[in-house]
Amino acid sequence: MKTIYYFVGLMLLGYELMFLIGFKGQMKRIKAYWDYKKDHEVKTEDWDNLPDDVKNTRILGVFVGIPLILWLLGGLLTFNWLLFVFYWVYFFIIVALKEISRPSSIYSGIVFFDTLVSIVFIAFVIINSYHLHIDLWQYFKSNIL
Repeated sequence: MKTIYYFVGLMLLGYELMFLIGFKGQMKRIKAYWDYKKDHEVKTEDWDNLPDDVKNTRILGVFVGIPLILWLLGGLLTFNWLLFVFYWVYFFIIVALKEISRPSSIYSGIVFFDTLVSIVFIAFVIINSYHLHIDLWQYFKSNIL
C-alpha cells in the first residue's frame, strides 16, 4: 500500500514537472479559460458547446486536483504528517493569493512559485520515506519547541 501511495505522489511529481516545462502554454490556456468564462456563462449542462481548450482545462482540474487533495489528506496519516500539515497551511494561503491576484501577471508568478514548491515538497516526501527517514516531529520538537 505504501508503494502505491508514493507511486501516486511520483505521478503528481511528473505532472508538476510537465506543468513547469510547458509553463507559458499552460498559462495561455488558463487565461483563455478565464476569458471564455468571463464572456460566457459556463454551465455544466453546456458541455458539448464548450471549446476544446475549456474542456481540457476543466478535465485537467478534476483529474489532477482531486487525486492531489486525496494524496495530501492521506499524507496526514504517514510519519511525514507534520510536513503535510505545513503544506496544507501553505496550500490555503496560495489558493487565497491566487484568487486575489487573478488574472494579473502576479498570478503567473504565484503559480510558478507554487509549482516549484510542490515539486520540492513531493520529491522530499518520497525521498524522506524511502531513504532519509527523518522523523520531522522529533526534529521539530527537539530543535524548535
